[in-house]
Amino acid sequence: MTGCVVVGIDGSASANAAVEWAADDAARTNAALRIVHVREPLANEYPMRAVGIDESLTTHGQNVLAAAAELARARAPGIEVITNLITGAVIERLASAAPGCARSTPGRCPASRHPSARTPTS
Repeated sequence: MTGCVVVGIDGSASANAAVEWAADDAARTNAALRIVHVREPLANEYPMRAVGIDESLTTHGQNVLAAAAELARARAPGIEVITNLITGAVIERLASAAPGCARSTPGRCPASRHPSARTPTS
């Protein structure tokens, strides 16, 4: 493995597209794929039934990560897939989850291909 590609997800269709793009990129560059879901700290553990989440936010995050990892492995068999459920401010936590990794964000796949959106890998 040479470096990693990190993708932040929220369970949306655009996040799934980002996972597919990131899996392809990881396979192409022989890198690991790190899939990250950040749970807002102020939301606590309570279900958010108003937005269709009937389980605890931790369980919801774990389910979102499991589905994304399955999608990535189906898209690019053989890549190493790492999942992380993190609590905190989304932008800060995604940035801290990606030191030394190329970055991809939900719904922003084409922009991630631009060299300025990537960081060198070791």
